[in-house]
Amino acid sequence: MTIEIKNIGHAIKKTEEYLSIRKKDFLLEKKTSLYHQTRLSYEPSKKTLYLQLRDLYYRIGISYERMNDFDKSLYYLVKCLWVDTTFTNAYVHLGFVYEMMNDYTNAILSYKKIIELRPDDLSAYWRLADAY
Repeated sequence: MTIEIKNIGHAIKKTEEYLSIRKKDFLLEKKTSLYHQTRLSYEPSKKTLYLQLRDLYYRIGISYERMNDFDKSLYYLVKCLWVDTTFTNAYVHLGFVYEMMNDYTNAILSYKKIIELRPDDLSAYWRLADAY
């Protein structure tokens, strides 16, 4: 599915509205102790919600990166990593965005985090060397 650039603002607004509604639903479910006691499948649905939220923030961040709006891209990539601190794809793009913003210190930290999470990822070493 392709989103035209002229519609991206509308799409992001609708996405943020959806996330707001989903977050309220999630918090309501979490507060209900009876829900926790009677529904055994709560944890998998919680995990699924977090993965969907992570992927959504990631895709919005990538969209802004492609439009060279690095401030907004940074915002959404950081939100993505707030949801899942082990999502290395977000660190890759975060490092790139920091490089485009001439913030090499944070780019280096992003690439080091990839190496910490995936020590066998050779491309992370290349990115790190390039950032230096």
